[in-house]
Amino acid sequence: LASALHLEAEETLQTSQDDVVMDWHLNPDSTDTAEGKQGHVTGTLVAVPRSEVDAHLKILTHSALLPVAADVSCFALVNLFRTCMPAETQNGVFCLARLGTQSADIAVVYDQAAVYPRTVFVPTGHSASPAKYFAESIKDVLAYYRFKLHLPDVDKLYLTGVVDDDAQGIIEGAIDVPVERWDPLAQVHGMSRRLARQLAEADQPARAGVAVAMGLALRGDC
Repeated sequence: LASALHLEAEETLQTSQDDVVMDWHLNPDSTDTAEGKQGHVTGTLVAVPRSEVDAHLKILTHSALLPVAADVSCFALVNLFRTCMPAETQNGVFCLARLGTQSADIAVVYDQAAVYPRTVFVPTGHSASPAKYFAESIKDVLAYYRFKLHLPDVDKLYLTGVVDDDAQGIIEGAIDVPVERWDPLAQVHGMSRRLARQLAEADQPARAGVAVAMGLALRGDC
């Protein structure tokens, strides 16, 4: 499987394996024996330019930190949601969207543990507001998930990150899915008073970054 994935990625990306760092996540219980699909496995392949990974590692090592794992923000966001939210909210199919100032992480979680992730970036010179671009991106992700992958409908969208009432309203107007605001840091217990005060005073981009970092720390194999 590893060899096949590396060859497929090299052909799709049109670049040498030496120039990228690759890893993959196979969705649990994704082998489908129904409708003649025996042996069909779904998952996510992640490929990042090696130069980008090396640059991040250099920053960490120069800060006297020892990197032990790398992850993508979509999966970190899912880790944090699974840890913080009550079990009843994790039934069915839901979508998480963490909005930044110029990028957004979108993850559809289904079959309790399977993830369809997507990260989008606002194009340079884009005339519409980031909220409108993110709304259309979320709409496209949900449509692709439903009609191309033939998976169940999404029951709810949870918004976090740089979100105000206007942005939420724009997104609610673009999709036919209930939307709920989610502040993951409000559900973290046991932190010091100093840290709690600093997070309460931090702006939305900083809080969104902390949420991703906490999700990375919740990886089961770290």
